[in-house]
Amino acid sequence: MTTDIEIPERIPVIIGKNVFQMESESLIASLVHQTIHKNNLLYNSEDFGMIFEVTKIEITNFLKKKISQDFEAFDFFDSWMLEFDEYQINKNKLFCKDLLITFPDKVQFSIKFLDVLSLRNAMLDYDENDIDDDDPALKDPQLMLDWINENLTWEQLSPYAEYVKTDRQESTRNKNFVKATKKVVEWDRQLSIFDFISKGDMILSNEDDDDEED
Repeated sequence: MTTDIEIPERIPVIIGKNVFQMESESLIASLVHQTIHKNNLLYNSEDFGMIFEVTKIEITNFLKKKISQDFEAFDFFDSWMLEFDEYQINKNKLFCKDLLITFPDKVQFSIKFLDVLSLRNAMLDYDENDIDDDDPALKDPQLMLDWINENLTWEQLSPYAEYVKTDRQESTRNKNFVKATKKVVEWDRQLSIFDFISKGDMILSNEDDDDEED
């Protein structure tokens, strides 16, 4: 696991035709600012401190992965940012999914996979936000579906559910939940952590605007 890799105090960095030994903290800080600056919405956010810390964690893990692959030096002017974006998207594929539930009367509901994971963590006495990338149930949808059928009820899931088709028999949902067909559906577009932060920031900004209008 990349979390077991330690970042050295200095990392070889390619600038032009030369290789310099750069303090890892300075390199990470520089990469964090470049990443945030790429997205003006993040850069100008009132939550810049939080965004900086989240980005720092992601950049650090990205560097740990590169170190684990025995890279020789970090190239500032190479396509590292595209590589980082790809790393982010691949990392978050596990979470960019919905649980689609179809009841016997063909009424459908969609639930964000992250909400299911939070419920699962709570029931297992784990931190709701602590998700293990190596959890077999994350990599094998059938294992997760089996766990849902064995441990969850519609009453637990319904607060997170969104209608896909109009519901007319809510009173029978809990009884028929076991009979309902369930499948995990990947999103058409994979998102990075920064997409989630941007969307959250936009929502907060819109709420503030609404408050001012009121």
